[in-house]
Amino acid sequence: MRTETASPPAALVRAELRHCLIGWHLDALVDDALLIVTELVSNAVRHGAPPVSVRIRRTRDEDGQESLLLEVEDTGPGIDVAWARAHWRHPSYTFTEGGRGLFIVNALADSWGDTAHARGHTTWARLTV
Repeated sequence: MRTETASPPAALVRAELRHCLIGWHLDALVDDALLIVTELVSNAVRHGAPPVSVRIRRTRDEDGQESLLLEVEDTGPGIDVAWARAHWRHPSYTFTEGGRGLFIVNALADSWGDTAHARGHTTWARLTV
């Protein structure tokens, strides 16, 4: 699945993702995947720059472990993942400062990160199948 618009409506992205996962018989991942992709798209729209592109893929690592990879790309600056994680652990941090979305992604995904490239960056999250 790949969706690209200036600002993809979150409801459309969620509907397409749900349809895709059910078609792949990955019903058990639907709730977590929907929440993760909603957070990633919201961040791209709020903090990134258009166009925003969403890609959902099934992948398999070198050990044969299958994963669902959720990727949201935009042309804005990337996220400093190490800084975000360190920020959450700092004693003075509160969720009133923001950052709840990536905290949720961090809690639900098996791994996540941000990859810079010539067109901007891609924030991704991986769920083990």
